[in-house]
Amino acid sequence: MAVPKFFLLLCLIIYSRIGSLYPVNAQTASLQKTIRATNIQHTMTTRPDLRGGNMIFGIPDAPNHLVGNYYLDNKWNMASLMLYKNEEILLDQWVRYNIASNYFEILSQKDGTVKTIPGLRVHNLVWVDSLHRVPRYFINGMDLKEIGAPVTGFYEVLVDGELSLLRRTIATVKKSNYNTALMIGNKNDEIKKRDVYYYIQNDQVIEVPRNHKKLIQLFEEDKQKQLARYIKENNPNKKEVSGLYRVFSYYNSLFENADPIPQID
Repeated sequence: MAVPKFFLLLCLIIYSRIGSLYPVNAQTASLQKTIRATNIQHTMTTRPDLRGGNMIFGIPDAPNHLVGNYYLDNKWNMASLMLYKNEEILLDQWVRYNIASNYFEILSQKDGTVKTIPGLRVHNLVWVDSLHRVPRYFINGMDLKEIGAPVTGFYEVLVDGELSLLRRTIATVKKSNYNTALMIGNKNDEIKKRDVYYYIQNDQVIEVPRNHKKLIQLFEEDKQKQLARYIKENNPNKKEVSGLYRVFSYYNSLFENADPIPQID
């Protein structure tokens, strides 16, 4: 689409008048006019419809995409699942878990086909990380409550005992922040995952506080001084999963018949 000459002339006049509002010396005045004229011509050439981004000659920007995935672990892992019905156990299955749909995908080693099992049918499972060879333990949130409401999805049991430490991975979509006019930002929507840590109290899952004083108060009063001394001497980083694992593991080790779960990094 050709740009009318009178429009370019009008733009030059307006820019020239605006420029005259500011004091400039004779050496720079002509240069400023040349720069303004060049900028106008460049804008008309690269953005003839006066719209931002790559909207040139009627060609729209490419549509954004959803980047990432909803899998708790994108790779296949060997697992054994206990179902609610008759406590049936499915041994040695290659599985992936979709956080958003609450479905397990099971890969057939014979023909490579994939079938799905709704999470609501699975009571608990143990899988062995195929990369690190570390066992991981999960329980169905349907058997627990969060703020009095039933939970959908699975919690990973990091520490079991008198006061268990759980981890839940939550997936959310971060929308594109792309600015078409300025051509800056991320064009794609992204799936972001974050881990939230909980303890169990009377079948309720409650988020673990990171404040030192509030954390100590979670545990039985007669063991709080001993736990506080352990934290002071060992200085575990309570903002990291390894630090929380050490604190909860030590506390549960103070009870008889403690049987710790292997550490998950």
